[in-house]
Amino acid sequence: MGHFLITGAFSGLGLALSEELVAQGMSVSGIGRSISNRDGSTMDIFNSVHEMDLSAPSATGVQKVISELIATHPDTRLIINAAQIEPLGPLGSLKNSDIGESLNVNLTSALLIMNSFLDCTHSANPIYVIGSGAANHTIDGWDIYSIGKSALLRAIDFINATTPGTAKWLEPGVIDTNMQERLKSSNWGISSSELPSAAQVSRELVSQMSLGAN
Repeated sequence: MGHFLITGAFSGLGLALSEELVAQGMSVSGIGRSISNRDGSTMDIFNSVHEMDLSAPSATGVQKVISELIATHPDTRLIINAAQIEPLGPLGSLKNSDIGESLNVNLTSALLIMNSFLDCTHSANPIYVIGSGAANHTIDGWDIYSIGKSALLRAIDFINATTPGTAKWLEPGVIDTNMQERLKSSNWGISSSELPSAAQVSRELVSQMSLGAN
């Protein structure tokens, strides 16, 4: 049985990915916030859960979680999924504190987790990053989200320059999740209809992952 660690695992696409992987015979550990507020039946699918505030990540805390998990599951594959769309609006109109929180969730925490993971696995285990077309496109009002995703895409380039094929960027497209609901209620949404569900997208993304032995 293969093992996956997923960030942002307890809601939206992260939860759908977790459920799909478990359905395909994998075991899954999750990182996310506010575990105590989650439905117990939802949490039962996870092999282990790790509460972590990715908006204010602790370098020491990240290293501890990753090193302990790899010691138990040396075959673990990593999925970087946690992300937030806020703050919406152009640079110059945003609060510095909101910019810092967004970059911590979308970039800094991901870099800390990937760095510890590469160290503990000796760069031998796959990393999958749930990306976004916003990394390569200028979308009105999505400044900070796009900047974070662009930097994360460059991080993959650097990882693969050292250990080719280790990291893979997967783009899910626009999905019917809570993130889209927040966009619809803002001035910065993208007009779309009949969006695929998180479950549908998770099946497609998992089909692009290697579920066999590392």
